[in-house]
Amino acid sequence: MTNHVLDTIDRTARVIFYPSSCEYSDEFQDVPYDVVILNSNENTQRERRGRVYCLNYDNNELLGLFLAKSIRLSAIVIIRDGCVEGGNYECATGDGFFGRLMPVVADQLDYFRDHEPRPIDVPARFVEFEAPDYLEPFTKNSHRKA
Repeated sequence: MTNHVLDTIDRTARVIFYPSSCEYSDEFQDVPYDVVILNSNENTQRERRGRVYCLNYDNNELLGLFLAKSIRLSAIVIIRDGCVEGGNYECATGDGFFGRLMPVVADQLDYFRDHEPRPIDVPARFVEFEAPDYLEPFTKNSHRKA
């Protein structure tokens, strides 16, 4: 039986997830989470590169896999997810996606986004803080021209 690439993630790991992400960069190896998951339809194959998983699932399908495999997210990065630029059928900051995200979040979730503030009527408490320096690889590579 072949193992799924996600089966190598320790279920106690601190995982940061970037749906509709940018391409891989070595800089993601230095992000202070145990696992970095980049999910983009531009990834040509599903592979692990050190602590970084480069995947090409539909974002909702991947949330289902996280749930099925008991992977809990400690952070999510929503930058240029396609809903503003076109090319994504659903905004990752929208209520529908957020509702599907809730079952796979850890007790505390760091939620980073570059658009659409979260509505107040969700079952979560939000605290705003300055973007940490470790987000630089996400923002830098997300705005990189192909």
